[in-house]
Amino acid sequence: MSAAPRSVWKLRSYRHVSGLVLLLRLSCRLRAVRAVQLADIEAAARALLVVPAHERAALATKICQRAQAADKYRRRLGRVHPDFGTGSILSAAARFRQAPRPDRICSDYLGCFAQVCTHLSAS
Repeated sequence: MSAAPRSVWKLRSYRHVSGLVLLLRLSCRLRAVRAVQLADIEAAARALLVVPAHERAALATKICQRAQAADKYRRRLGRVHPDFGTGSILSAAARFRQAPRPDRICSDYLGCFAQVCTHLSAS
């Protein structure tokens, strides 16, 4: 199995949500960000859930930019960025206030989840 180029990360996963199977096909073309995992998307979605709907796109951009900056810092200096984390989306999103993990998946949470996936695939 050949490895994907460093600039392209693919995530293909099935997730069972409220009796429905959601197929996520995400091609992330972020050169400086580590591989994107479901936990990264969930953490970013929980951070977006806290802010009003009209501010979510800007926050998603900020999280991805901070993850890129932290990953460059980590690769260059060999240590974790003091403000932005390890370079993963999860560590960048953890620096923001997050909604608690919902016990049920609501439409607002799914909207935030989809917005993160859309943002990552467009980057």
